[in-house]
Amino acid sequence: MTPEEFESGVNNILDSTKPKGIDGSKGITKAIFKQIVAFFKSLLTETINIASSAGYKGLTSVTSITIGTGSKTFTTNKASTSSAFIAGLRVRVINTTTPTNYMEGVITSFTSTTLIVIVDYVAGSGTYAIWEIAVAGQKGLDGSNSVGGTQNFLQKLNSALGFVNSLIYDNGTGVGVNTTSIGSHKFTVEGDTNVNGILYITEWQAFANTVGSILGIGGLVASQFSQIDFYTNGVISYKVKSAGQVEFQNYIDSPYYKMGSWKILDFVSNTLKLGGINPSEWTAVEIHTSGSVRVRITASGVEINSLGTGTVYSNSGILTNTNPSDKKLKKGINPIAYGLNEILQLTPVTYFWKEDKIEQGIQFGFIAQDVKEIMPDLVKEGEGYLGLDKEAIYTVLVKAIQELKADVDSLRSEINR
Repeated sequence: MTPEEFESGVNNILDSTKPKGIDGSKGITKAIFKQIVAFFKSLLTETINIASSAGYKGLTSVTSITIGTGSKTFTTNKASTSSAFIAGLRVRVINTTTPTNYMEGVITSFTSTTLIVIVDYVAGSGTYAIWEIAVAGQKGLDGSNSVGGTQNFLQKLNSALGFVNSLIYDNGTGVGVNTTSIGSHKFTVEGDTNVNGILYITEWQAFANTVGSILGIGGLVASQFSQIDFYTNGVISYKVKSAGQVEFQNYIDSPYYKMGSWKILDFVSNTLKLGGINPSEWTAVEIHTSGSVRVRITASGVEINSLGTGTVYSNSGILTNTNPSDKKLKKGINPIAYGLNEILQLTPVTYFWKEDKIEQGIQFGFIAQDVKEIMPDLVKEGEGYLGLDKEAIYTVLVKAIQELKADVDSLRSEINR
């Protein structure tokens, strides 16, 4: 009822009837009664104005929004300073035309006339551009978000959604974190796990995966106490024993460490060798305690022995301490076909190596694929990768400078005529 409707109704009653005490003889007079009515009218008007200015009647918006969960942004008819709506308040946003289509959520921000609501519950569907926004009650414990919603899940309190499922699953015989597939295990975690502190293991069988590839610390049976086993399809492929012995492929033949049928360490001479395990089998690679390196030691001799020290360059398969460039080593010598035109087409770039173990940092150069389109002779193809002869770029740059010099000389001649 509006203040005007209140006043009109009272006047109609006074005009059509003559209540006791309003006849001028006793009780209050009609004039005094009308003053009382005017006071209540004023009070009612002020109450409505206060409620309206504070936003208790709700907000409206003509923002086109599609019904759905997630963040929704509305432009409201009132600014935040003229409204009682604040961040953290749960609201219902109702389509004015069809009130059965609505959204509910929590206000995360209300600045000026921009209202942001994180919607977690919807009814109906569609896209609308006329909304009423009113205060809603906190979401109750119903369905999957209730204590009895999803069986065996531990509940947690979410300020926006009420009670929701946590990541902890407990079926009474075991506990899973981020998983319900716990089998017969007491505790199962799906995903990366960080332990900030000491992890104490009281059983001899510390870690084990009994399916497929296995890492066993402490072994899989009691007889393998204080041992680390690496398994592949149920077979030990690498073993570290408590006495310090190491086995590959389940083989050990002291004084050698072996990998399959290949000897990798000779304890007798303190020499690292790669080769056969029998004396009749010649060593393929040997690093001796003297510091010498021997490669392919065969019955006929040593192909490379004691490389020594110094800078080593490789060019066309020849090892030298300088970059070979003697004319006697070259054939098919011809002028360069590339020059200024090709240089101008190149795209210099900066980049970082994806695998940069020595931390070289930013690099300057070219992309081999780009250069191949312009000067294919400068690019070499390997196993799935391209290589770029950077020295060839320098040579082409010299040719380009020579061409520029010729152009400059020609221009000078034209000017001096």
